[in-house]
Amino acid sequence: KSRGKKSGRSKLLISAVVAGGLLSSFEALATGNEPGTPVGTGSGWVAIGQESQANAFTDGNGASTAVGYKAFAEGTWSSAIGAMTHAIGPASMAFGVNAVSTGQRSIAMGASSSSVGQYSMALGRYANSGGD
Repeated sequence: KSRGKKSGRSKLLISAVVAGGLLSSFEALATGNEPGTPVGTGSGWVAIGQESQANAFTDGNGASTAVGYKAFAEGTWSSAIGAMTHAIGPASMAFGVNAVSTGQRSIAMGASSSSVGQYSMALGRYANSGGD
């Protein structure tokens, strides 16, 4: 046999090991054991994560999305994604750990960012925006 060349069998074995590793399940999965809760009585909300809450004041139209540990999407049509995020204003979005968006249609994106004013946007870690 020549050295440095792989036989067909060893190539097949390596391919099988790689494919098996890619197809195997990892420990990072959502089991659904920590569902969130709605705020109100509507049915169009999504809340995923321990102690997360999403607005459900309307039935389907206007409900909000909260994803993450203690994520709160309290404004109608609001989205809070990340641990301890708060999207309080109507149609507001908060993304990142401790991001807070309280103004109407405001966006807070980044860890500990805060968007307070109406139509305001805070981008980046510890970013703040305010005013109307």
